[in-house]
Amino acid sequence: MTRYPVRPYIGSMANNEPKSSAKVFSRIRVERVSEKVAGELKKAIGDGIFRVGERLPPERELAEQMGVSRPSVREAIQSLEIQGIIETVHGGGSIVRNITEQEIRKPIEIFLEGDKQKILELTEVRAFMDTWAARQAAQNRTEEELKAIQAYLEDRLLNLLSRSYGSHELITRYRGSGGACI
Repeated sequence: MTRYPVRPYIGSMANNEPKSSAKVFSRIRVERVSEKVAGELKKAIGDGIFRVGERLPPERELAEQMGVSRPSVREAIQSLEIQGIIETVHGGGSIVRNITEQEIRKPIEIFLEGDKQKILELTEVRAFMDTWAARQAAQNRTEEELKAIQAYLEDRLLNLLSRSYGSHELITRYRGSGGACI
C-alpha cells in the first residue's frame, strides 16, 4: 500500500498542503472470506431464515450458493460454533442453537464492566427493544392471547394499587395525623 506523506501546515495554502499533521487516510481492514460467510449466516439466522433447531444447508451447498470455497464455509461454521450460535453434529450437519440468557450474560457483563456510559446506552437500547417487542406482540396476538394479556395487566394494576394504598396507610400512621395522605 502506498503511503502518502503528511506535511504540517506552514504558511498559506498556496502549495495545496494540508492544514494539520493528522493522517490523511485510515487503515483499510481487509475482511476474510470466512468472516463474510459467517456474517451472511448470522444475518440469515437473525432474519429467521434458519430458526432454532433447524439444520443449515450442507457446506457444499452453502459454498455453491455464496460462490466461495468449502474451506471458507467450514471456517465460518467453526467460528459460529465457537460463538455458540450453531452446533455441529458429526454426520448430522450444523444446527441453529437456542442461545440462553446465561450464555449471553457473561460477555455482556464483561463488555459493560465499570463503564457507566455503556450501561446507560444499553438501558436505552433495552427500552427501545421492549417497546418494539410490545408493539409486535400487540399486532400479532390472537384473541385468546389478548384476554390473557388483559387479565395479567388487570392483576398487576390491582397489585400495584393495593401496595400503593398500603404504603399510604403506613405513611399516614407514622406521620401521626390520621388524615389522608397523598
